Amino acid sequence: MSNVQKQSWLIDRRHALRAMGTCIALPMLECMTPLRAAEKISTPRRSAFIYLANGVHSLNYQITKPGKEYEFSQSLKPLEKH
Repeated sequence: MSNVQKQSWLIDRRHALRAMGTCIALPMLECMTPLRAAEKISTPRRSAFIYLANGVHSLNYQITKPGKEYEFSQSLKPLEKH
């Protein structure tokens, strides 16, 4: 019978315990970030491009007022809160 412990791919018990301790401690490090840093982060503006093939009137899916203060058309109103 061969000894399973002599295989070279086995991890040392101390290394495994150290790795598990690190995995447990990493989420706790997030609480050490200053609160002011979290306030400065804002959600980025995103845009979506949709390809509508045949059978759809594409003017219904365009914004009515361009620029930073754009307005959604009636078909796009459900996306406004996102």
